[in-house]
Amino acid sequence: MPYAPRPAPSPVVAALVAAGVITRDDRVVDLGCGTGTDAVALARWGVRSVTGVDKDRRALAAARRRAKAARVARHVSFVHGDVTRLGDAFQARSFDVALDTLLANNLRADEIEAYARGVSRILARGGLLVVQERVHRWAHESEGKDVLPMPPLLARFDFGSTVTTAVPEAPLGLRDPHFARVAVSVGRNRA
Repeated sequence: MPYAPRPAPSPVVAALVAAGVITRDDRVVDLGCGTGTDAVALARWGVRSVTGVDKDRRALAAARRRAKAARVARHVSFVHGDVTRLGDAFQARSFDVALDTLLANNLRADEIEAYARGVSRILARGGLLVVQERVHRWAHESEGKDVLPMPPLLARFDFGSTVTTAVPEAPLGLRDPHFARVAVSVGRNRA
């Protein structure tokens, strides 16, 4: 699926920082960070240790330029890596918060279990996983039906209620929406 970059940081991430759920002392990993929009914003908002990981080297180069331009390069780093092989890039319990901002939608079914296992491994026990998944209209407008995180994530994390919202995106074509409907789930690592 082609990537439609967001013009601004995720409103979900901004709200978690504003509410004090993500704090300046948290070690945060931005999974599938792309050009570093959320990672750089977190550093600008005072989070002292932010790491972005992505397999797209060009996106990482853009993220590094963005961090340097924002004068937060000492608080944010970017790592080339595959989110289905997080153990190759990070030690166990390296992070307090993991952000998945529309990343899981890009994984194949056979990659989801490795991804869930890796995220659980690199997060501290009780660490926070924030998942934003793009959903289709029928998934969130059906009366009485919940939108739940992927089953491998459910097995490894304790999630509260899932809510839906819309996040701004840059349209790729004439028919693409300016907003994506997303389900937001926040869970704690059981491992």
